Amino acid sequence: MRPEESVFALFDDLEQQAAGLHLAERDAEVGELAVGEYAEVTLTARLHGARGQVVRLRLWGGDSLSGRLERVGLGWVQLDDEQATSWLVRTAAVTGVAGLGHRAVNEAALPVTARLSLRSALRTLAGGHRECVVRLLDGGQVTGVLGRVGNDFVELTDPGRRPRGTDAQLVPLRVLVAVKELR
Repeated sequence: MRPEESVFALFDDLEQQAAGLHLAERDAEVGELAVGEYAEVTLTARLHGARGQVVRLRLWGGDSLSGRLERVGLGWVQLDDEQATSWLVRTAAVTGVAGLGHRAVNEAALPVTARLSLRSALRTLAGGHRECVVRLLDGGQVTGVLGRVGNDFVELTDPGRRPRGTDAQLVPLRVLVAVKELR
């Protein structure tokens, strides 16, 4: 090899090493950005990304529910099981989720219906005037017809009774885990 060829080969080698170092540095920066951006992803965004999938929710009180994730709202999800039973689950009462894919949906891209609150979903159930089972944080449950929905509570009345203020049992929303409409 001639002397100028060896100098050019040395420069080529140095340029390749520099390019490799630059790529490694860029990969590290991209990784840091990805970690930083993922820190902004919410549980709601991950749940929206899993709509239509079968998931398992672990709940306060030790219960689990499995089913197809049908709807996701602000503070709640609708889970439909194999018996076509729908559960309205308060996301604050979820202690774990299994079966989610890697997808998340940016909350800014969600339709207006996905921004409906738990109170809105409960009002929809109350409009059906059907008996419901309400699971509570302490592991207990109460049964009744959903009535009026207040700011931080829902009223339950005995089936077949016309609701009057003194007949209603109030369930604070903070202790509500899940609601299932009985058929």
